[in-house]
Amino acid sequence: MTGIPCSHAISCLRHERVPVESVIPDCYSTTTYLIAYGQNIWPCKDNTELEKVSAIEIHPPVYEKKVGRPPKYRRKQSCEIQGPNGPRLSKHGIIMTCTYCGETGHSKRGCALGKVGTRPKIVPKRTACVINAEDEPGPSHMEYDEPIAAQVMTSYTFV
Repeated sequence: MTGIPCSHAISCLRHERVPVESVIPDCYSTTTYLIAYGQNIWPCKDNTELEKVSAIEIHPPVYEKKVGRPPKYRRKQSCEIQGPNGPRLSKHGIIMTCTYCGETGHSKRGCALGKVGTRPKIVPKRTACVINAEDEPGPSHMEYDEPIAAQVMTSYTFV
């Protein structure tokens, strides 16, 4: 907008070996600056030497200080709902996921399992991997508790 190229344009000009000064308009040159400001600028005359003009006298606007805190002039969106403690944004269209039990449709604050105090049965996400039966020792060589061994064995697929 100003006519001065940005840093990306300057790097492209340098890559193409084009002088940057040839792209900048003449109004930014030092010769134009010296022509514009080369002459002396004389100070204004004193108020006694100024000419009187027959016109309406201009006064500053009348200011009335208002009592109290100034109001906010924010335009409220149509999705804002008036809550018990003031306006709040609605959660229309947002799928909430509980961080306690991992189910959708409610938050941790409204979780029934959290209110009762029971721990949820969170099934960890596992990827299926293929292991040959000769490479992996059987369940007789592993010393795990029964539930942990059952979880470990379900995550593998034997060929």
